[in-house]
Amino acid sequence: MTVSTNQNRKLRIGLYVAVPSGIENQRLRRGGYGALKSAIARARDRAYWYALRQPKVSFYHWNTLLGSNKGDAAIRETIKRSLQHTLAPWELTFDELEWGTLSTQSPEELNRRWDMLVIGGSGYIASNEKGELAKRMLDDLPILRDLTCLKILYGIGWNSLLTADGEVQPLSVQADKALGEILGTLDVLSVRDRASEALVRSHTRDEVYLTGDPALFYSAEEAYPPLLRVAGKVQIGLNFAVHGPNSARRFEAQFDRHCDLLRDIGRKFPVTFHYVQHSHTERFIPGLLRARGIPVVAHDPAPGQLVPLYRQFDLHICEMMHSSILAINAGTPTISLAYDIKNIGFFELMGLEQFCHPVWKHDRGAILQSVTDAVQNAPQIRQAIEKRKTELRLVYEGFLNEIRSAASRSLNSAN
Repeated sequence: MTVSTNQNRKLRIGLYVAVPSGIENQRLRRGGYGALKSAIARARDRAYWYALRQPKVSFYHWNTLLGSNKGDAAIRETIKRSLQHTLAPWELTFDELEWGTLSTQSPEELNRRWDMLVIGGSGYIASNEKGELAKRMLDDLPILRDLTCLKILYGIGWNSLLTADGEVQPLSVQADKALGEILGTLDVLSVRDRASEALVRSHTRDEVYLTGDPALFYSAEEAYPPLLRVAGKVQIGLNFAVHGPNSARRFEAQFDRHCDLLRDIGRKFPVTFHYVQHSHTERFIPGLLRARGIPVVAHDPAPGQLVPLYRQFDLHICEMMHSSILAINAGTPTISLAYDIKNIGFFELMGLEQFCHPVWKHDRGAILQSVTDAVQNAPQIRQAIEKRKTELRLVYEGFLNEIRSAASRSLNSAN
């Protein structure tokens, strides 16, 4: 890129993400009575676990931190680091906004403040069971129309819960039109999976880069203590999704099946299970597993410690998509218990469909066979992961180069 002649001015980037740094792990304030009520509700849940052997989860009362999803942090930091590298020698400043807050801003003020808007990662495109777009997207449209800066769609996905039969609800006519208008305001586009690619391509004539999720290239690594390994034992990571009311209800309904699966694995292999916490609301899960007689080592790593931890496992079994993405980033054979389109899409993109098992089927025999295949063929799987990552990195670098070129054109024309 030919960098703009005005190199003394910082490049100002609006970073529009699911979890900005400012709200990460922020304690939710509920007052003394609210805190007491939540403590009582959590104690009641524990009574259900131990006395009645029922996996009751009062999500509201366990959800005491805002922005605790470590996958969202990994996405945000990957985008920032990649842009800093791509746009060097410019010095960048980031103005982070949470999804749903763009419409509260003045477009005139943003046009003075920003050289670039980056809509970053995660399921920015979200639709419900009626095929309607999330309200925050509709609210964004008037502002996007009025912004004159460069606008980037960075590794986003389409989040749509699957029906009981594993079907995706198509967008309504109104949502389809609105999505086309939103995409028409953007300049450089990348998506994380083929379903998102097909959806975006059907609404734009611009190039759409299929890069994979930004967290697949997360490299902000911090050391994690080595695991205590016992010769002959298979080290298996675990993660279940309890990051919202819907996932909490699904966890309650499927927990007994999960326990049966883990017992079957324990009978087939000498194992040590490790639970990896990806959001604050999951903190009760290791204790609940132990209450069912399943020994597990609990881990609550910082986002930068996730890849070094996952690298130490022989196998990882998970529900949270970014648990699988970061484990595969580490090169670790991974099995997904997929609950929506994005989990399936990631494994299809990586060429690992055989290790993705939709939860509505819960074919325990097929999952156990995947466990056996993953343990027995680990070297070949690690090689396949590395090969696919290399292929996607080339596309990712092409997308970043396009940002460089677009930024150069935009900044030079402004001088």
